[in-house]
Amino acid sequence: MDLKRLGGITLLGSALMGCGWSPISSDSDIIQPPVELPTFTQVNGGPANSPSPVVEEAEHVIDIDGQYNHFVFDAEAGDRVLITALLANEIDPQGYQRCGQGADDAYPGIAVEGLGRACGTVLFREVAQAGAYPFQVAYPDANYGGFNIRVYRQVEPVAFDGQGGPPDAPRHLDPEDDAWLSVTLMHNWFVYDGQAGQTLHLQAYLNALPDEALLARCAEADRAIEAKDSFGFLVGDGPVNCSDRFEYHFERDQRLYLGFKPLRAQSAVLDAYVE
Repeated sequence: MDLKRLGGITLLGSALMGCGWSPISSDSDIIQPPVELPTFTQVNGGPANSPSPVVEEAEHVIDIDGQYNHFVFDAEAGDRVLITALLANEIDPQGYQRCGQGADDAYPGIAVEGLGRACGTVLFREVAQAGAYPFQVAYPDANYGGFNIRVYRQVEPVAFDGQGGPPDAPRHLDPEDDAWLSVTLMHNWFVYDGQAGQTLHLQAYLNALPDEALLARCAEADRAIEAKDSFGFLVGDGPVNCSDRFEYHFERDQRLYLGFKPLRAQSAVLDAYVE
């Protein structure tokens, strides 16, 4: 299957559907990926005094009115939590900076009690203590969209099916076939069982390549996975490599666990080869 010929999806409607969040309406001529995407139920948030429990295989609504975007999840000590949001509008750089400085109460971002806050669209943390974790996902300037969440401990790879998987069920990468990359990190996880002496080469075919300014901002953010302008491939917990290319040489037989954080909600096609 040569997915590179199909290009990426840039329309917001297709992008939101790619992460599991569906717009209210969509045009029938929107290009769909040539793989079967998961079907999600929809979960609305609640007020701060009555947060909605999250549902793992669901799309969670980020409403314009942030006071109704409160949720809660349960976790055990040692669990990993990944939350990925997809928004209708770009995040304002000045608001993002104020959020990072803790100077804007009107900009929660992804704020989890006991775990901290991420001002971009990704929160990736480890839980130190078992319990219930209330959180809010909201952005200023009437922004809206949806998010997915995964709370997990074990990683159990799944056979390759033409696309990536969530972090706890990554897909076995097949160098003989292209893979569809989703518009969020949540469904872009893979494993590859390399042999000593092999070199794995990956290329993500994007609709638009990053400009020099974005590359600089990604590097300035220390390639942090949660940074607004970070993107690229990552091994394990990161950091990202700020690139649409990745190369890994195996000094020994090893299972490589890696993900891809897209560039500003772009879907892409992943090409892999081994030498």
